[in-house]
Amino acid sequence: CIRDRVSTQSTGEKLKQLQINLEIAAREQKELFLVIFQRFSISLSNHFTMIDLNENGGLNADTDFWYQNTICHLAEVGRKYHKEIRGFLETLETILFTSEVDPRITSIFHQFKLLQSGIVV
Repeated sequence: CIRDRVSTQSTGEKLKQLQINLEIAAREQKELFLVIFQRFSISLSNHFTMIDLNENGGLNADTDFWYQNTICHLAEVGRKYHKEIRGFLETLETILFTSEVDPRITSIFHQFKLLQSGIVV
């Protein structure tokens, strides 16, 4: 009987530790995605500012390779990891993709949200 109880406790303790490890991994993954999306947003915003200050004026998305490449990478991260970010879309919207962020950036985020609702973009 004592042997069974010790064995059960060990299994229960192992299960509890696995649960704790899973929660830690999920939190770290969320934090990592927040940082990744924040860096994209900052880089794109800085680029827009630089372009807007340029004497040539405005961003031409058709000819700006850096912009096209970066925005496509942002979209790809969202598409590739949409299952992982599903649980914290509201957090992303509240913290990163607010109304103050350039619409060229938030439009990609809205595509992520559409993907979650089953609408293919």
